[in-house]
Amino acid sequence: MRFPLAVISGVMGLVVVVNCTPQKPSSPGYPPPGRLIDIGGRKLHLYCSGKGNPTVILVAGGGAFSIDWALVQPNVAENTRVCSYDRAGLGWADPGPADETVEQTIGDLHALLRAAGEKGPYLLVGASIAGIYIQGYQRVYPEDVVGLVFTNSSNRVGRRPKGRAASSGICRRMKCDQHFRYRQPLRKKLRQTVKAI
Repeated sequence: MRFPLAVISGVMGLVVVVNCTPQKPSSPGYPPPGRLIDIGGRKLHLYCSGKGNPTVILVAGGGAFSIDWALVQPNVAENTRVCSYDRAGLGWADPGPADETVEQTIGDLHALLRAAGEKGPYLLVGASIAGIYIQGYQRVYPEDVVGLVFTNSSNRVGRRPKGRAASSGICRRMKCDQHFRYRQPLRKKLRQTVKAI
């Protein structure tokens, strides 16, 4: 009885070690679907498709990267411009100078969009922990953001106040109403884009 228990424990330990080791796709065998953009001494991967406004920026959660949006991005691209990207140290992106902090992440995203020539306004979509990143981006660059969409974000980040649209409630908590009002023609486009997501 002890032998099988020891074998099972050893295999489980190996599985934990392998799963906790950061994984990165093999760049030589799998070229990035988008472009590697230099943001000042290091490169981040940006994959954009579609045409129109607003530009939807898909921000993956946790240890995920642009490839996680592979089923979503083509659908959104039918309605408007959409970009997914790899944060520092994930996917095809070079590692960043620090641990993944909110400040580093939003600074990198802003530098990436500028260097790539992607024009706003942006509709930011955050999955999981990325809900925090998109809120941070909106606070630092409110003039660039037309809306926030939370997908599978924590309840506190994406909570919807009673009787209000989620976006206006989030904006009110962040004291940014004057930056969140979008032009009338853009409203219909935003509704279509959010439905596609």
